[in-house]
Amino acid sequence: MKEKLTRNLGTKILSFFLSVILWLMITNLEDPVVPREFKDVPVTLLNRRVIESAQETFDITENETINFTVRARRSIRDKLTKEDFRVTANLEHLNEFDVVDIKIESLDYEDEIKITEGDDLKLSIVREKVFEDSFRVDVIEKGEVSDDYVIGDITLDHNMIFVSGPKSRVDRIDKVAVEVDVDNASGQIYRRANPKAYDEEGNEIDQLSFGPSVIYITINLFKKKEIEVDVKTSGHPAYGHAVTNVEFVPKTITIAGADEVIADIESITYTEDISRIKESVSKSIDLEEELPSGVIIVGDDKTVALNITVEKLETKSIDVMTSDIAFKNKPPGQNVYITMASPIKVKVMGLKKELGSVTKGTLKPYLDLSGYRDGTYSLELKSGFDGDISIVDTPRITVHLGNN
Repeated sequence: MKEKLTRNLGTKILSFFLSVILWLMITNLEDPVVPREFKDVPVTLLNRRVIESAQETFDITENETINFTVRARRSIRDKLTKEDFRVTANLEHLNEFDVVDIKIESLDYEDEIKITEGDDLKLSIVREKVFEDSFRVDVIEKGEVSDDYVIGDITLDHNMIFVSGPKSRVDRIDKVAVEVDVDNASGQIYRRANPKAYDEEGNEIDQLSFGPSVIYITINLFKKKEIEVDVKTSGHPAYGHAVTNVEFVPKTITIAGADEVIADIESITYTEDISRIKESVSKSIDLEEELPSGVIIVGDDKTVALNITVEKLETKSIDVMTSDIAFKNKPPGQNVYITMASPIKVKVMGLKKELGSVTKGTLKPYLDLSGYRDGTYSLELKSGFDGDISIVDTPRITVHLGNN
């Protein structure tokens, strides 16, 4: 038996090593070792208390995030993510220049992975005294409320909070805000959120502390309602002028408010005083000033564009014969005759387009005799013209009434 085992021993050993080599060759062909790069992996800081206990804070000046490359068999490499690695810097090991080594560890494949690039990176910090300042808290709504509602009153349990951290970071703060999810909401919203600080470009600033660190938010939703808009005028323009057109947009707006506040609001009316004006008017009207307290206008445009056209009136002279003048409301049993000689020069005033159609025939001059009997009177000449004109600067007409 022993002789059988030792027979051709050299050949057997050589065959074993050849089979191992062949297996390795096949394995490397089917599952080769290949690289993979990971980018922007954040570095976790250990033992921050080393600095914070000295009433100091710090800012990372180099390698807040890092890139590194590993090599592993393809079957392993293809499964790797950033979460399979722990990247840390222990602040207890800071040197005199405030620099510390960055340690990269594999959580699950330590013996099957080799870090080929990035394992010699270092993290640098600069120390600063803790700086504190106060900021107003804004609310950032995420999502859209239900179609029939809009965001109404927003109440925070703290409108101002203190923010502390490295002065270089606190000085970068443009605003402090809390984010609130309002998507598809249709009733009162209650939320709690952690405040965050942002720079002018909207980037979040980290390594800051907030006091308080939690904000409680209440948001009231207002129901929407469409109402009509009307614009009226009061007074009269200056003598010799007339309003020829009043135009405004929009004719409807959407308002929002508590149900009991908007229930009886069907329209909004604005009155523009045109007393003694001589020029056309073009202006924007802030409609929210015309609404009751607690009612808002939905949308960015909360104004009405108003245009009032004013034109200067022109005059025209017409020669009228006394026989052209009619008598209205003539008293029964009275004779009436005009004691003035013809022709009578009558001046009419109106818009240019109206005056073009005014003639002796279309003027239809008349005297109103209501309340007059037996006597001589000086009466105002009136016109039955079918349009907007008036008789001006014309002498009063002397008329005599007497018995038949």
